[in-house]
Amino acid sequence: MTEGIKTILVVDAEAEISKAIGRHLTRKGFSLITASDSDSARRKIETALPQKKFPDLLIIDIAMPTLDGLELIKWLKKNRAEISVLAIFGFGAIDAVLETIRPELDDYCQKPLTPEKMMAVINNIAQKRRNFVVSQTFGPWLKEFRFADSAGGDNEPERSASFKPALVVARGGNNC
Repeated sequence: MTEGIKTILVVDAEAEISKAIGRHLTRKGFSLITASDSDSARRKIETALPQKKFPDLLIIDIAMPTLDGLELIKWLKKNRAEISVLAIFGFGAIDAVLETIRPELDDYCQKPLTPEKMMAVINNIAQKRRNFVVSQTFGPWLKEFRFADSAGGDNEPERSASFKPALVVARGGNNC
């Protein structure tokens, strides 16, 4: 299982693709939720609200019946922005569609999706999630971090008093 992503909601109208993705993800240790269309996926996300057990990642085919994948992605980013989105799509003229939703996506892939490619993309999304958490956690301290002499001399970083405790934690001791 990939650190930071534990539960994945797979939304695909093609049952065989959904089952194949699900089998692979389950073998890799992920908890799996499946939905055959966008309406069903939205209901599953909405019913998770009382327990606050939302999926970490949504893998969705962006061309589905009823409330299509594009509308679900827009709804999701408006209402549950912390859920990452991996869009998958079949062959065809997809460039225009991707351009309209690219800001809402964490990544996208074209079918057929090999297990190796899918895991590489999920790992990439997990890394983006970790980077976001680090930037949110340490962002204020990092703004105070600057180098004394970037032109050559002493490159030991200068630290404000509020930044020093973060370095102690990061280095694992009080040897700053």
